[in-house]
Amino acid sequence: MPAEEVIGTNRHWQGFYPSERKMFSDVILDGEHEKIDELYPEQFLKKDLIDKDDVLCVENWNHMKNGNRHYVQAFCNILKDDQDDVIAVSELIIDMTPLRESYEELEKKQKELQRSNTELERFAYIASHDLQEPLRIVSSFTQLLAKRYSDKLDQDAHDYINYAVEGALRMQSLIQDLLKYSRLNTESQTFTYIDANALFDYAIQNLAVVIDET
Repeated sequence: MPAEEVIGTNRHWQGFYPSERKMFSDVILDGEHEKIDELYPEQFLKKDLIDKDDVLCVENWNHMKNGNRHYVQAFCNILKDDQDDVIAVSELIIDMTPLRESYEELEKKQKELQRSNTELERFAYIASHDLQEPLRIVSSFTQLLAKRYSDKLDQDAHDYINYAVEGALRMQSLIQDLLKYSRLNTESQTFTYIDANALFDYAIQNLAVVIDET
């Protein structure tokens, strides 16, 4: 607002509010401290009210005269006379809009990430459950085949059946491990020392076909 529209008038509120109301400094100057909570309710960020060395501070959103929305921090410095009576109040207003908008965007991204992680964990659980069903069928029927026709199959057939069963069991183990991995951040874990050689051998076993092909 131009200075001439404010100085010597009581219209200074027009630069900050859509309808007439007291500014923060007016509330303090008139000794109406009890109205602070009413005039500056909690919005988006918990309001800080500091009473230290005669300085008060509030934060909230303001709708300016030009229609823009700004998040401001207002500091009031209270000046008192020798009798400890308030004789003047100076108010400093800082535009915190860019910082506040960044904070809100960060909060939004955090909520989206939490929701995404929850959905991912749910998907991993459902996928692992559904994928294990056909594996159990393959494994059980393959073993049934080997048992029922054991005397009619040669050694190569028995080897192929064993490969199929072992592959199904390995796949089932991989799916279960994937589910455990998806829960790493949601469940407490107990860490222990492991044999890296065993992991290496297990990985090589899973990649046996690819290794043979290449």
